Amino acid sequence: MIYTEKEHKSSPSNERWIKLPEVSHLTTYSRSTIYRLVSEGVFPKGVKLSPRAIVWKLSDVHSWMIDKEQQAANTEEV
Repeated sequence: MIYTEKEHKSSPSNERWIKLPEVSHLTTYSRSTIYRLVSEGVFPKGVKLSPRAIVWKLSDVHSWMIDKEQQAANTEEV
């Protein structure tokens, strides 16, 4: 199937996957901290593509960052 540019931009298949180094860069968290937060259920779980390849949806990481920012703002208001 061929998509027009407009359809491609709005398509869920346009979602970008990122690897751990980029997740770490965006969040400023270390590899071990990211995996600990995932195991605690407070950070988005990655998608295992193969035994040695795990990726995260960029939108999931961005949503988590926005939630953390809102939590911090609500804490400051109290």
